[in-house]
Parts: sequence; structure tokens; C-alpha cells
Amino acid sequence: MVRTMPFTYSIVIPTHNEIRDLEVTVAEVWASEPRPHEIIVVDDCGDDDVKHRLRSFDGVKVVRPPERLGAGGAKRFGANLATGDVIVLLDSHMRLPYNWLEIADATIDRFPEAIFCCGCKNFSGNWVGCGASFTRTPTQKSACIFSNQSLLNKCNPLEIDR
Repeated sequence: MVRTMPFTYSIVIPTHNEIRDLEVTVAEVWASEPRPHEIIVVDDCGDDDVKHRLRSFDGVKVVRPPERLGAGGAKRFGANLATGDVIVLLDSHMRLPYNWLEIADATIDRFPEAIFCCGCKNFSGNWVGCGASFTRTPTQKSACIFSNQSLLNKCNPLEIDR
């Protein structure tokens, strides 16, 4: 049974010469249930032919800025093109369970003012991650606030779905 989500999700994935990892990440996002509103891959002027390699993923938008922007700049570039209610920033090498978007949607429903970020446990067993928040209004493309500290260390890890 497919559940209708209250938000539309734009997934932004920047990449620079990471085609093998990128193909796996895009496949997992593309095959997720439910599927996001849009997937935007920002080819940050790499040497691999991203558009050609991702051609089999119907509906995935591959965009390339006029010059190399770096990871943060490529994320902002893609976020400015996004049309969904919620912008999800992923890295090219992320791995996701098939229902990750349904879990994220339910969590945002419970905590609408929260900032969510990628996270994992390091070799010491501590949570590590970074956070970013995009606020949007119907007349505004995006405004970005980046945090310089790990947000996961301030949260209850039991509330975080890995």
C-alpha cells in the first residue's frame, strides 16, 4: 500500500568524479518507496560522463554548473533548482534503505521545526554528522543556514533513524 506523503521531496546529489558510488546512490533513491518528487544530480564539472551514465533513470535531472563549485556550492546550486517542499541533500556515496523517505516524512511530520542531517557512527562509536537547513516560501528559491557543529551529538540518538 502506497502512502500519500504531505510533502514533496527534492533530492539533490552533488558529484565530482564519483560515478560508481553515484550510480548506486541514485539507484537506491530512484527505487525508494515512495519515490521522491524529483532527483537532481549536480555534476560538479567532473571528468566522468554523468548524464550518459544515469540515462537509464527516467526523470533524474543531471545539471552541470558553468564552473567547479565544490561540495557546498554544488549543493546550493542544486537546491536553487529544486521545486519540492523539502530539499534533501545527499552525498554521492550514501546508502539508504528502500523506505528511507517514508521514515523521513513521518519524522518531519512529528518534528516540523527540526533540522535533519546525515549521520553515522565513527570508529569510536560516537555519532557524527553535519546539518543544514533550507527555509522556503512560495516566492523564495531558498535560503541556506549551515551549522558548524554536529547536531547529532545534541539529539537523542533513539530519535534518529540510521
